[in-house]
Amino acid sequence: MFKVIKCNELNEKLINKKVEVNAWVKKIRHHGKFIFLNIRDRYEKAQVLVNEEYLLKITEKIKLEYCIKIQGLLIKRPPNMINANMKTGHFEILAKNIEIISKCNELPFMIEDDNNASENSKLEYRYLDLRRDSLKNKIILRSQATHLIRNFLVKRKFLELETPTFVKSTPEGARDFIIPSRIHKGTFYALPQSPQLYKQLIMIAGFDKYFQMARCYRDEDSRGDRQPEFTQLDLEMSFVKKENIFKLIENMLFLIFKNCINVNLPKKFKKITYKKAMNKYGSDKPDTRFELELQDISRNLKNSEFNIFKDTLKNKGSIKILIVKNKADKFSRTKINNLEEIAKLYKTQGLYFTKIENNKFSGGIAKFLKTEEQNLIKTYSLENNDIIFFTANNNWETVCKAMGQIRLKIANDLGLIDENKFEFLWVYDFPLFEYDENTK
Repeated sequence: MFKVIKCNELNEKLINKKVEVNAWVKKIRHHGKFIFLNIRDRYEKAQVLVNEEYLLKITEKIKLEYCIKIQGLLIKRPPNMINANMKTGHFEILAKNIEIISKCNELPFMIEDDNNASENSKLEYRYLDLRRDSLKNKIILRSQATHLIRNFLVKRKFLELETPTFVKSTPEGARDFIIPSRIHKGTFYALPQSPQLYKQLIMIAGFDKYFQMARCYRDEDSRGDRQPEFTQLDLEMSFVKKENIFKLIENMLFLIFKNCINVNLPKKFKKITYKKAMNKYGSDKPDTRFELELQDISRNLKNSEFNIFKDTLKNKGSIKILIVKNKADKFSRTKINNLEEIAKLYKTQGLYFTKIENNKFSGGIAKFLKTEEQNLIKTYSLENNDIIFFTANNNWETVCKAMGQIRLKIANDLGLIDENKFEFLWVYDFPLFEYDENTK
């Protein structure tokens, strides 16, 4: 009798025992009178040794990604054949029976993390792409995190409640997906952009703690942080202050990161107001994994003869700078032009720069800053090979947003962002309303 197990269950206790594994073929290695099959399932990888003549004939028909059933003896590998990179690398299955469960056509791409397949090809053959370790691990991680969230919130007396997905169209941040009604001719449902209205009704009904893994739909162009369909953790609480929300989310994220990826987050996250975030980082969701902060230079340029700055200050606008220390030699004319395009996109008065060479301004708008030069060098502790970027606009928010995007572009280009670092923070005191630029 063969014991049916998963690849990760192969262990020393099963040596010389009969085992049965159902898995997919990852690699095939021919060595004359025997063949090695590297197989994998959701849990782990394992090696199969085929050396009996009647099984070799079956194995010759097997191709990559065939789904097969292996029955055999678990044996120790010879010392020189041990693979320390595999959890099951100290043993292998000596095949006694092989059954092809399902065949596979020629693969459109290799099932490897570093394959060169196009995104369209990966989506067309999604079931193959999901076999890659990196993507498979993300799917598993998402499941683990969702399970932890549910347990965490239920223990704190939250109710998991579902809200409708066919709703009335209401003004929100994006366009609605519209669904025509078959019964009520000429009328339409909308798919929810969020459960906002319904969770408020739940609070009014007296259910003071609610959550759901809410499916949301927004008819907008896809970007790195935008999708037409996505899932979000949605929760609502009655009779609480923002400090209660801070503590709840901090504890929940601490639990998720510790249990899912063994990372210890700080028990309390940094906090920053919306206005300070915009002033320092040019974003209401700032990346603080690198320093590179914006600075307001309006006061220092109040007597400037540079017309752009003079007009901006006359109209009570804002001038901000970004100082990149000891990297001026990294900025070619082409790179600066690319940054200027960002400033144009945000309709600022343009992006200007100057470098520090021989302890004075050089290039860019240096000739317009002769009066302020020494004061600025002293005030901002400028040194040789520093570069300063300036932008100005009558609208404070426009300047902040433009410089925020320029800041991110510079950080990415110079490799300033530590992708392995987690830097959570709360941004609070958002404005309740924003001006509509077309109607204000």
